[in-house]
Amino acid sequence: MQSFDPSETKSTNLRYLLVEAKRRGYAVSAIATGLKKPKRIYQIEHGDRVMNILGSNFYEDIPYYATFVTTRKSVAHAFFGHLGLPVPITKVFHTIDEAISLWKDVFSQGPVVLKPENADLGTHVHLDVKQQVELENAAETILKDHDAGLIQEHLEGKDLRIQAVGGHCFAAALRVPAHVEGNGKDTIRMLIDRKNEKKALFNPETLIDIDKDVEQLLKDQGHSLDAVPEKGSIIQLRKIANIHRGADAVDVTDILHQSFHGLIADLAKRLSVRTFALDCIVQDPAKPAEAPNLKILEINTPCLWAHHHVAEGQGRNVAAALLDAHFYPDKFDPKAEKYLI
Repeated sequence: MQSFDPSETKSTNLRYLLVEAKRRGYAVSAIATGLKKPKRIYQIEHGDRVMNILGSNFYEDIPYYATFVTTRKSVAHAFFGHLGLPVPITKVFHTIDEAISLWKDVFSQGPVVLKPENADLGTHVHLDVKQQVELENAAETILKDHDAGLIQEHLEGKDLRIQAVGGHCFAAALRVPAHVEGNGKDTIRMLIDRKNEKKALFNPETLIDIDKDVEQLLKDQGHSLDAVPEKGSIIQLRKIANIHRGADAVDVTDILHQSFHGLIADLAKRLSVRTFALDCIVQDPAKPAEAPNLKILEINTPCLWAHHHVAEGQGRNVAAALLDAHFYPDKFDPKAEKYLI
């Protein structure tokens, strides 16, 4: 292991963690490993304790079976169902014909969501699919890069991500799909550029990329990139509420119903993991963690977080909490004011 500059790391979340460790005076080192696809193993040392990190994610103390559950969405769905937790109707498909049959037989040709069966940072997710040709195109796109896909009932509601640290509910945010608000003067392209300038200051991995999906959604709304929207009008740029696809985070930690805290603690105990993120669809985060208010989509560990800098509400220092939960587990208090940014 050798000492290095945390600014060299490409992952924003990892950089936050390493910079926070350096600020505290902890020893931070790294070693390159692998020949064809080199990766770094990072190590943070403090006293007689060590935190090990592989690649760009937080892997400490995650057993293999927990990684298997959390990286395969169908397994996670079965796991939640076994616990009696509310989940959307979900089926796995391996061919386009299988996806069509499931859509007709299980979902009665109603609106569905198609996504890869394994984690993919929000790419290849197709929401509110209603027509067979649209479904065929979505399934084909997914199966080009993945062995299997999921077809799932389309749910109306708010996208909620809950961040667990040290086995406790630490932060919660609603994820709002990428959008801009018109001011009556600037074009949509200019509004996107200005929003990206702000995002780049905190996390360049969350920029809004102008691609064919964005252009098509604008067209569906009767707009183009050169259009000047009215003041106060909201222009949708994506349907998917993924931070890495340009979505905004709105902190709701303080209004989250207490039952969500119990849910997080129970999942941490059952999976023997202390750090993870739970993705849900809710009608109201201030209401109980039960149907019909809640449907659980997936669990992510290791996970990337979006609470340091939020579009609305209180920012929270996940990196500091992760270090405290690891090095001082008996003293860790997820509600401590020192984590507020």
